[in-house]
Amino acid sequence: YTYKDMHIISNRVANGLLNAGIKKGDGIALMNINSPEYLFTIFGAMKMGAYIVLVNTGLKGEGLKYVLDHSDASSIVIHWSFLDAFMEIKEQLPKLERVIVDLRDATENFELPKGVHTFQKIMEAPADEIGIVIDPDDMCMLMYTAGTTGLPKAITFWQGKLLGGLN
Repeated sequence: YTYKDMHIISNRVANGLLNAGIKKGDGIALMNINSPEYLFTIFGAMKMGAYIVLVNTGLKGEGLKYVLDHSDASSIVIHWSFLDAFMEIKEQLPKLERVIVDLRDATENFELPKGVHTFQKIMEAPADEIGIVIDPDDMCMLMYTAGTTGLPKAITFWQGKLLGGLN
């Protein structure tokens, strides 16, 4: 992917997320495989002023529930292969309003649950410029620690620090 490709595709993702009801300041949990869609989600969210919650793909049950609840994410972008672990705790996450499933490499017999969006549909949005003002002090990412001395803690990244180190 070229810089131009990333710009255009991340604009589409940002516009698609906005069209799905996500807005500036909202949290988007990201539980995806190492793929271009992973990066498209991060860049798209940053362009629209949402924050990404990086979710360890090995989490299940209480550990997954804790990160998703603690982060105040209103949406999750999740690879189809992790959906079963998420669906087991979904009803215990009242703050999580939207589920967006990445169907990359999905098996032929995979059935999409009712009421979810697909990432592939999100990416069909127009590539128009995002008309949202981003401030260097806007939160853009949460990364959870391993929690070796208790529950995981969220390391917070801000737009200005992540993009240029506040130089």
